[in-house]
Parts: sequence; structure tokens; C-alpha cells
Amino acid sequence: MVLVFLAILLSVLDAYSTYKVISRGGKELNPIMAKLIERVGLVKAMIPVVLVKPLGIYLLILNGWSGLAMILVGVIALVVANNFRHLMR
Repeated sequence: MVLVFLAILLSVLDAYSTYKVISRGGKELNPIMAKLIERVGLVKAMIPVVLVKPLGIYLLILNGWSGLAMILVGVIALVVANNFRHLMR
């Protein structure tokens, strides 16, 4: 369940850092998220993402895909690190 906790934490950090980057004139590089943000707005687009990522990780673990869950948590961590790198500039 550590992976689920990490997924929750990283999802919140991802939403926060993405919000900050976009608020400072940056742009969303994920084309699907960019379209969703354009359509419903930044905050409304972030809410389901914060909920879906940890749920997806949890479902992967339940179904015996812990290795894939670890890889995905690592990818989320890289995205968060990249967002904070942009914020530190």
C-alpha cells in the first residue's frame, strides 16, 4: 500500500505544480490534459486526475501488476520533478 500512498502524494504534487507552472505562463505538455484543461478549465481538469491515478495504481496492485504500478509511480515522480524544476527557474 506504500505505492498507493506515494501515488496519492505525487498526484497532489503533480496537480499543484502543474497549476503553478501554468499560472506562470507555462503550458501542459500532455496533449490529452491540455485539451481537457482547455475545455473545462485547469482546476476542474486536475480534480479527476488526482483521484484516478492512485485508483489506477491500487487496481494494478490488486490484480498482480505491482511491477507496472511501480513504473507508473516512477513516471509520475519524474513529471513532478520536471514541474518543480520549471518552478525553480
